[in-house]
Amino acid sequence: MIVKVGAGISNYTGVINYHDRKVSEGKAEVLTSSFGITERKSVIDYLTFQGEKNTHVKNKGHDIPFSFSKNDVVSNEKALIVMYDYLTEMGFKNHPYIIYKHDDKQHQHYHVVVSNVDEFGTYNQTMRGLYKKDSQRISRELELKHELTITEYTKVDKGERLEVLSVDDFSLHNGIMKALNNQELSSKVKEIVGDSLDYIKEQPQTNDYLQVLIGNNFNELEHYLKDNGILKKSLKTTLISILDESLIHTNDIDSYINFAENKGLYVRYVKSLKEFSYGINNPDTDTMMYFKEKHLPIRFHSSSFWKNEQLKSYPIEQQKNYIKNSINQALKQVKSKEAFIQYLALRNVEVIFNENKAGIQGVGFKTLNIENPTFFKGSDVHRSFSWNKLKEQLDNQVQQKDITLSNEMEAVIKVEKVDNNFQFEDNNLPIDINDVTRIRKFDKDDDEDDNKKRRRNSNRNR
Repeated sequence: MIVKVGAGISNYTGVINYHDRKVSEGKAEVLTSSFGITERKSVIDYLTFQGEKNTHVKNKGHDIPFSFSKNDVVSNEKALIVMYDYLTEMGFKNHPYIIYKHDDKQHQHYHVVVSNVDEFGTYNQTMRGLYKKDSQRISRELELKHELTITEYTKVDKGERLEVLSVDDFSLHNGIMKALNNQELSSKVKEIVGDSLDYIKEQPQTNDYLQVLIGNNFNELEHYLKDNGILKKSLKTTLISILDESLIHTNDIDSYINFAENKGLYVRYVKSLKEFSYGINNPDTDTMMYFKEKHLPIRFHSSSFWKNEQLKSYPIEQQKNYIKNSINQALKQVKSKEAFIQYLALRNVEVIFNENKAGIQGVGFKTLNIENPTFFKGSDVHRSFSWNKLKEQLDNQVQQKDITLSNEMEAVIKVEKVDNNFQFEDNNLPIDINDVTRIRKFDKDDDEDDNKKRRRNSNRNR
């Protein structure tokens, strides 16, 4: 099951018009509406009114596509239960929503249009954080809970899955709009995109979302735009890609510079400013474009290689991102604790262990080359960086997690179709979201939980 959560929508007109047009063409149907309304204009007015209860947020809601595997035959009733589980775990309790089922793709396909603002005007705080990571984790857990096909990220089956463009590398939406202004390309793009075109033109969409929206024609569109020179990597993206490659394959500053220069970059340390300057050739104009280090991620700053006489100060979030990126790079290169520590030390990240007679109980990190560095527990940097999970990755062991599910939910949803609207027996809600069995989470620091249990047991024995 693939769930795509985009950056959000500022208004509902485009998305509801798109789904309603599918319904009128017989390519979609409304499964349910939590507020008992399914008529196009009334839905737009209701969701807009709901969003106006909180004037401080720009993203009023989300259009969330759910795509089930071809291997799963999922009834509408079961699909609704899965989607309600997902909404509950993602913090959308008491948030109005409407659910559509689309029948114009080969795979089973649903859309949930949900408001970020609940009935009391409160914004869903989950959507302020790393909600895409939360969505991915919850999707995998729901696959286990509801006995769905497990999504394998490392298994590439071109016949089963669409190729995904990196949002950092390309902007597919801008490419579509650029191609539409080209007389030679516009007719072919319109043919490939099909009836999704009006919706795409109304509001910019992320590449991940367009992948679901366009469906099986996604690859064809991508290759067509690339072959005609519409989709190109930005120079900055290419520069960062080469610098990352340089970091991965080198262990000292001289090798880092030589590797990057051999790849065609310009790298100079400006002593007067105590910072790096990077350059990359623009093939269209055959001129060099330069970037100061302050316009690039912190891992490419001079302070990441040398301790300057005057240390720089960085925001806490930027420190955390630097540590996170450094750990990710280390895990790609090393397979032992010692090599892991050494690799991070070369990038001025200190690894701090919490040890006792029983061994290592936890791990933390901080940068060594900035003013007033912040100490982060491993799980504060990312939930997968607790010591138990890091050790598992370093040992290259994949252990199967035992998931205990209690009080499995049983629901029978009876649907009646009346005047092209679907009505449910219990006040338009097939099930009460409050009664949905909550799935077990794995986002806590396992090391911290174990320590708390030990302390409680120790106190009881005194």
